[in-house]
Amino acid sequence: QQMRLWLSELKRRNIHNLCILRGNKDLSKGPPVAFPHAVDLVRFVRSEFGDFFGISVAGFPEGHPEDTSYEEGLKHLRAKVEAGADLIITQMIFDVDSFVTFCEDCRKVGITCPIVPGIMPIHSYAQFKRTCGMAKAGIEAVRQKLLPVMNDDAAVKRTGVEVVQALIKGLFRKGIRGVYFYTMNMESLIADIVGGMEAMLPTRRDLPWRQSCDANRRVKEQVRPIHWSARSKSYLHLTSKWDEFPNGRWGNTQSPAFRDDATYHAAMVLASQAKVCPAFASLATLEDIAKIFLQFLDGYTVLPWSDELSSETDLVMDAMLKPLIARGLFTINSQPAINGAKSENPFVGWGPLSGYVYQKPYLEFFCPPDSLQFVCSCFDKHSSLAYMCADAKGKLVRCSPLFDTDRATAVTWGVFPGQEIQQPTIVSRESFQTWAPEAFGLWTLSFGARDPVPAVIDSIQASWLLVTVVDNEFTVRPAPLERAVDELSAFIPQLVQGTVSAPTGQKRAFT
Repeated sequence: QQMRLWLSELKRRNIHNLCILRGNKDLSKGPPVAFPHAVDLVRFVRSEFGDFFGISVAGFPEGHPEDTSYEEGLKHLRAKVEAGADLIITQMIFDVDSFVTFCEDCRKVGITCPIVPGIMPIHSYAQFKRTCGMAKAGIEAVRQKLLPVMNDDAAVKRTGVEVVQALIKGLFRKGIRGVYFYTMNMESLIADIVGGMEAMLPTRRDLPWRQSCDANRRVKEQVRPIHWSARSKSYLHLTSKWDEFPNGRWGNTQSPAFRDDATYHAAMVLASQAKVCPAFASLATLEDIAKIFLQFLDGYTVLPWSDELSSETDLVMDAMLKPLIARGLFTINSQPAINGAKSENPFVGWGPLSGYVYQKPYLEFFCPPDSLQFVCSCFDKHSSLAYMCADAKGKLVRCSPLFDTDRATAVTWGVFPGQEIQQPTIVSRESFQTWAPEAFGLWTLSFGARDPVPAVIDSIQASWLLVTVVDNEFTVRPAPLERAVDELSAFIPQLVQGTVSAPTGQKRAFT
């Protein structure tokens, strides 16, 4: 009962992320504890609060001291994930290869959620000695580096910073894209580690979308539908059962897994503000929604499904996104026209050096049913525009001739020295129909299973359409898609002004 009260209070305060650990074993002879293992509390949270909370649990790359074997530890870890855990944070590590092996072993036993390596900064030799019992792999190599300076605390810290930076760099080289610091309230030491790593951190993209951390999948997968460009983890889950991935060209999505209902904790990224959007609970009108979307574009708030903008959003924000949102056409995905930008470009570049990248203008938005006919008529005036419209069940309502086929349309491609042309981002009719139900489901991402949903959101999910449009003309400005948006803006009245001030007392969230 006490745990239920505490969790209810966390929910009331919009605290969404939990790290569930057993802690030290209770050796007292008192009454039995309600949750003797972490898995018991994970099950309780999921049964009582559904998907409201994101849950992380502990993993032990070198085995838990109470387990009879390494394999038994993997079995216990899988049980925690099956009970509802979204993310695994490991015990501190000092060796890259042992962490990678642990991840591979987890995948072999069916654990598919993200696994984040735990990193313990070194602030004194005495502290390092105390942690030696918690990790074995790599410990001796670190000890040899610390021994010559063990009596000089400042030198130990400097050496420790170098050791941890090298460890993180090694993880990045293996495709790991995040770590968890055990800060121990030593924030200045963490700042030293991170502050000196700018040159080590990955600053360029291999592909125009975020790749999987799974090394095998990173090698195989070279093409992805654009609809999930801002929802990488959802797409990874949706296709997690695939044995093969499109490489070089997109084929038909024949895998049954692609058409499965994605019953998935969609906001499983812990340490993210994306689920925390209290303003959604008090929405009453379309004007309220438009204001939140515009504030998000200006960096003053978050949306339930997104807490940051891509670097290229600025290129289409004023010309296309804000005019549509201000008129109640709520955008969810977009990309600008790019005609031969250098692959080194910090905003739109990707792939090997000395290449050139291209993009077709693309736009995706929610549209009220009484506006659909006019929207489509504006698109029909421009022969380069191809569009599809689907309802919340993924049923196609309108489809222009250019999409009336099973073939995919490339919307991003690159030309690089010594390689065939790469086409990593596509749009297809089948992928859009799969995406549409998930897109409509995003509207209720902030709400628990028992929370009341505002009537305006119910209306959107019940009757609105999702529209996706690709402009096959990417060499002229303004692009035909931009001109179509201008035509829509001229006839559809504004709900709100295109520029909305920040909520009272709220600072800009992102720069």
